[in-house]
Amino acid sequence: MAASFAQSVLELIITQGFFYSVGASLIHYPALFYLDEWFSERKALAYGIVLSGTGIFGSVVPMILQWGLDSHGLRTTLRAWGIGCLTLILLLMFHVKPRLARPAKAIKSSQNVDFLQLAKFWVFLAGNVAQGLGLYLPQIYLPAYAASLGLSSLASTLSVSLHNLFCVVGLVFTGFLMHRYHISTVLLISALGSAGSVFLGWGFATTETALYLFAMSYGIFTGGYASTWAGCAAEVSKHAPKSETAAMIGIFGVGRGLGSVVSGPLSEMLLDGQIWEDAAGTAYGTEYRRLILFTGVTALLGGMGVLTRFGGAVERKVDEAREEETEPLLG
Repeated sequence: MAASFAQSVLELIITQGFFYSVGASLIHYPALFYLDEWFSERKALAYGIVLSGTGIFGSVVPMILQWGLDSHGLRTTLRAWGIGCLTLILLLMFHVKPRLARPAKAIKSSQNVDFLQLAKFWVFLAGNVAQGLGLYLPQIYLPAYAASLGLSSLASTLSVSLHNLFCVVGLVFTGFLMHRYHISTVLLISALGSAGSVFLGWGFATTETALYLFAMSYGIFTGGYASTWAGCAAEVSKHAPKSETAAMIGIFGVGRGLGSVVSGPLSEMLLDGQIWEDAAGTAYGTEYRRLILFTGVTALLGGMGVLTRFGGAVERKVDEAREEETEPLLG
């Protein structure tokens, strides 16, 4: 609502960039914290289904907003959107509650942060930050890239909507995989799938159909990344059992946010007006080539959590060696 009265770019940044993000976080993360209390089994799948709500709305909202902007202008559309969001929040917020009743007088207790001492946690976090650096770049630049291909504004909007819609598929699918395979395997699938869709899908997307296929494949493999947070937290909890899953997920969210903030100004630097003649006829021959390469590399780095699998093997060998050393003493 406040953004609809903005008269300068700075006012838009303050309202849409700061206040909107703070307000959304205050609503979003308590729901995730409470979800941790409600599910003990198939927790990753539950997180995936809940987070898929973002993709479901994201597949419809761009078209609604585009229609509003074309028909009623920026200010009216923002005010209508603000009223709609407020109405939905007020109707649904009373259903977001903890499973266990809170005592009348809160008992002060320090939160367990033993997980901060584990290298495994920091590897997961580093991968999350790296993935966040390039995560939203395709979604931001898809409309501009579609325009550079001579496609209509409808095609631009549809590519973003398809990406958001298939993020829903990715969230649920990744949550399902979490209960079938080790977290490192799921991260590897996500990283290779995301990078492949960028290097091949976006890199050679020169037609409307190819652009849609890229938007869908990228949505599937990157959209489900947030579902891995519960699995990463569960893996860390094996070595720090008293740690809270919600606390780790919150930090993972902050890590992704930091990466996303840095990616904004960085992406401007990556855009290049020069034409690469050797790659003419592909996206690598356009000003977006460095942006594509950067996005693909960060997608690969998002899977660095795979390294924890090898670290776990080393830890097991060390433990076994210690047991063998202590057995003669016990005997």
